[in-house]
Amino acid sequence: MMQAMPITKFLILKIISLLSLTAKTLSNKAVQTPRELIKTVDDTAVFYCEHTMSGYDRMLWYMQSNSETQLKYLGNLFYGNPTPEEQRFRLDGDGRSKGSFSIHNLTANDSSVYFCAAYAQFHICCDHNTKTPPHT
Repeated sequence: MMQAMPITKFLILKIISLLSLTAKTLSNKAVQTPRELIKTVDDTAVFYCEHTMSGYDRMLWYMQSNSETQLKYLGNLFYGNPTPEEQRFRLDGDGRSKGSFSIHNLTANDSSVYFCAAYAQFHICCDHNTKTPPHT
């Protein structure tokens, strides 16, 4: 009698770095690893992102599932302050240089392409030498 082999579902998770794509035009100042992961349901996936762009203080994470064309926002790392969108997501590190994004308790819906991006918000403000009109 033949024994039935258990069926294991594998998830293929790809990570593409918006940061790396952008960084290629900015002297390759970003690295994102790993490029692909194969995991099982209920496992944990960890992605790493690193950049050397001065003034960029936030690391953003997105995913794009195989059936969607739009990116889904997953969370950000502002300096060392993580803001994940779900409890099973974990962000560690410092948005100014190096961080990681973890997904715990993987499901079949997590089989997607993942993106990391560096973000900087620059404020352009008014001329401080401008005089205000006198009160009448």
